[in-house]
Amino acid sequence: KLTLFVYPSTIETWCIKKTCYNLEIALNQKEKSEGLMHRTYLAPYRGMKFIWLKEEFRFMWMKNTLIPLDILWLDENKVILNIKEVSNINNESIIKSNKKAKYVIELPLGSSLKNNIKIGDKLRKLNF
Repeated sequence: KLTLFVYPSTIETWCIKKTCYNLEIALNQKEKSEGLMHRTYLAPYRGMKFIWLKEEFRFMWMKNTLIPLDILWLDENKVILNIKEVSNINNESIIKSNKKAKYVIELPLGSSLKNNIKIGDKLRKLNF
């Protein structure tokens, strides 16, 4: 069965320490609701960045998400507040931030460990 996806129109390159990721930007409610659902593969150094207008406790889930992920919550200054490795795919359990966050980044599972990403690290945009 072939599944086609309509990806968010904006992809930006963001870096944590010396590692950069091409992140699809989820701005509107539809993009945020669908996230990485129904995808069977996420290439290394790819992911999704969710953006909200203000910091709040953020809730994510893995419903219809078929790939394991690292989920990173960031504050308004793009500093990482929390990291969770989620290998329990296609699950409706709620995954909650432990602090108020303005941004959430989803990366392939193991990205944080492989690239030594830690709480307190800062996300920065790569400008060409």
